Amino acid sequence: MNRPHTILRYERHGGIAGISEVLEIADDGTFKLTRSYGVTVEGKLDPKVFKIVWSIAEKLKDFSVQPKSNAVDFFEYELSFGPSGKGVMMRWVDEFAASEELPLYVVDIESVMNAVISTLINSSFVNFRINSSNGVQVEVLLDKFFYKRNEIELYIRVRNTGNTSIEYASPTPCHPDFRVSLLEVEKGYQVKFKKPYFSDETVCIQVIDTRSIAPNDEKVNEAQILITSKLAPGLYHIRVRFPYSSEEPLVEVTIPFLLEG
Repeated sequence: MNRPHTILRYERHGGIAGISEVLEIADDGTFKLTRSYGVTVEGKLDPKVFKIVWSIAEKLKDFSVQPKSNAVDFFEYELSFGPSGKGVMMRWVDEFAASEELPLYVVDIESVMNAVISTLINSSFVNFRINSSNGVQVEVLLDKFFYKRNEIELYIRVRNTGNTSIEYASPTPCHPDFRVSLLEVEKGYQVKFKKPYFSDETVCIQVIDTRSIAPNDEKVNEAQILITSKLAPGLYHIRVRFPYSSEEPLVEVTIPFLLEG
């Protein structure tokens, strides 16, 4: 009987604490996770998770980026997929430290692998993304990364990190500050805001609402995505735009999540 060969190897090391993690996954779903100080965890991935990780890895391509010359306290990442020496090879660093913008598929696989490692060691994974432009900073936090059911909770915050007020308009006084959508799904889902309370059924006075955020101030919205159609297991993305009504948003954030089905 042939021994399974490693098809995916993911390594993360660096940071202030000098953390080191290496996850090796074989083509039968077995894994070996080696962490700092020689701590090792072995087992077999959940078949649904393994299938999704495999499908994501099949779409990867070679990539390499160097850190900025002045970057410090960042993580370095390395991923190989396929037979040793014959497959995809990727090397990158944390987004803030990278000398060029990281493609979405690189950011995605980093999130996927870190989330998988967290489940293997029974640790929580913070599914969090942040983006900023011209003094406008938007943070998006999901309640988790892996979903077995079709309800996703979002916490969204916009902060004014500049020196002047952010002025923007909303279609009505009831509308939220952000527009939320699923990139891979045109129909079959609903977005309901809990803070402020708002949905497609909300009745509100039809008058444009002018809003502002003072320097060092912030606004927070909380929302829920309800997926009403049957979606195939896989990796999906939520897009958050600020402000809600702008054709050209001041800031846009894309955050991934994995639907196990």
